[in-house]
Amino acid sequence: MTKTITLAHGNGGEESNELIKKIFYKNFKNDILDKSEDAAVIEDGKLAFTTDSFTVSPLFFNGGDIGKLSICGTFVMI
Repeated sequence: MTKTITLAHGNGGEESNELIKKIFYKNFKNDILDKSEDAAVIEDGKLAFTTDSFTVSPLFFNGGDIGKLSICGTFVMI
């Protein structure tokens, strides 16, 4: 594990996994994080909050742009 976080750590691949396991789990250990869930489950399991990221090229496209996509792509599921 290098001491520098790069863009590769945000790609969801091996680098992301290594960063999460070797840094986050080690330094922020708690029951919630140990579950390794893809969402924050709260309100006794009645509510889950998650975000996802998008890679879009070009930044502007028919029907929208990366800004609109980022806002519309973040939601709460009830």
